[in-house]
Amino acid sequence: MEFRQIESFVRLAECESFSRAAQSLHVSQPTVSAHIAALERELDTALVVRTAKRFALTAEGRAFREQALAMLASRDKALAIASKGRRRLVIGTSSAPARAHLPGLLASYHRAQPDMRVCVEECDSMRVIAQVESGEVDIGLAGAEDPQSPCSFTPFATDELVVAAPNTPRYRALLRSGAHAQTLLDEPFLVRSTTSGTQTQAQRLLRMLGRELDSLNVVAQIDDAETMRSCIAEGLGVGVLSRSVVSISGKGNRLLCFSAPGGGYWRKLYLVEMPGRYQSQAQRAFSQIVHSAADARRGAADGKEAAAGA
Repeated sequence: MEFRQIESFVRLAECESFSRAAQSLHVSQPTVSAHIAALERELDTALVVRTAKRFALTAEGRAFREQALAMLASRDKALAIASKGRRRLVIGTSSAPARAHLPGLLASYHRAQPDMRVCVEECDSMRVIAQVESGEVDIGLAGAEDPQSPCSFTPFATDELVVAAPNTPRYRALLRSGAHAQTLLDEPFLVRSTTSGTQTQAQRLLRMLGRELDSLNVVAQIDDAETMRSCIAEGLGVGVLSRSVVSISGKGNRLLCFSAPGGGYWRKLYLVEMPGRYQSQAQRAFSQIVHSAADARRGAADGKEAAAGA
């Protein structure tokens, strides 16, 4: 006898319908039927009477329902005791998803899991991946993937990388003239650390523009994205940043964004998980929220494309 079979029976008794019970449990109707049949075989008694026009619990079914509810209550109590002090989810995230997407995801997660405490650890993408591998964090959000890592990488959003420049008369004039990112490659340049997802993608952007990192006039390497934004705003140089993060940072009016030619340069942001490792209910719930947000974003994009083509 398995708890999922007991849960199917209790939900069936509540819904008085195999289809409605299956829908509420997010399983197929044959699965619920198989669970009930397995219970009846093990107990060697009929629990429900089902015909085309009638559904009811047998006397044995009504008696078993009371015991089934007690068993599920005992299970939930045992789980609560065992997980006491563990009702938390640890998320590792790099700067781009942390600024542009994590606040909305956490708000949705809190509505679904109000008793869950969330701990957020922000670092660069390669460190996020390493933390997921080692189990230091439960789940990760990163701006790059690592083909050598055993982690799974599920794209959940896209992110445009731009060359950000200080909002000065000279750069404003360049932007008005239609200049793009390639125009700024001989300017003093600020870069992130080599383990940053943004920097990894920045090097690919540079190659697309016909340059290598060592050909730039690099004046500073700055690990923290917020510090780099502030330094660009103060006129130290230009650098590759996420457009959405520039806007969200509050320094959007102090920074100008130059896109790559031909529609810009877009990278994927990833949900990072460790396959084969047990996922708590808290992890599964957060993962589902990320997937749902990604589905909604794709649906909105498809709607815009359809409207544009109409």
